[in-house]
Amino acid sequence: MNKKDIELQRSLEFLANGWEVSKLDIDYLHETISLIVESVRQQQIVRTHITFKEVLSFYVYQEEVAYSETLDATYRLNDRGKDDNVFVSEIGFHRNGFGQVKIKCIDPEQTAINAITSKTNMYFQVNNKDHFFIECNAIEINDDVFEGLIQSSESLKITLD
Repeated sequence: MNKKDIELQRSLEFLANGWEVSKLDIDYLHETISLIVESVRQQQIVRTHITFKEVLSFYVYQEEVAYSETLDATYRLNDRGKDDNVFVSEIGFHRNGFGQVKIKCIDPEQTAINAITSKTNMYFQVNNKDHFFIECNAIEINDDVFEGLIQSSESLKITLD
């Protein structure tokens, strides 16, 4: 890991991990996913704004319910009461990829998409059950910007000339 990667990982760990999620927005048109987390420090509410930028792909996975009598039961995303807490239970950056998400068409009549793969480099988990896998090229944490996580921003842009 280089120095910038270590700084990014530490920022995520100390400014988000274990903190309460107060807002989560997915902005398809601007290719961003924004997360606001809060904690209390010295009797003051502290907010961390995290924006995943130049998002190429994202995938959300629900953990299976271990104690259910139904074989394929899962928790519902955001299944909670009005006053229940929602915490970031894990978060991290993985330059070489956290995992590869592969979507494969199982309907032989659908030929438009055979398979899609994405090598995600960001990951966070909410309440130990909802997993968010993100492939992004930049991330902003408060005022600190980490760019070129995959390649230069200019090389990602498609020109229609």
